[in-house]
Amino acid sequence: YTPHITLGRVKSADDGSISAIRQFLERNAAFHSEAFVPVEFHLIESQLSSSGPKYVSLARYPLAD
Repeated sequence: YTPHITLGRVKSADDGSISAIRQFLERNAAFHSEAFVPVEFHLIESQLSSSGPKYVSLARYPLAD
């Protein structure tokens, strides 16, 4: 196991998926968000199956009092 942060997943990396991802990134390249202060984060487990992923929150970690 290697700890990581997943920003996105694709089921298969065929030419159509890669093209769609590239187009999405180009259309949203100027995206900007207002600054925010996170108050917690969750440790999430993804359980992959043939019917699709299931996401389970394993733990919640508050970041502020």
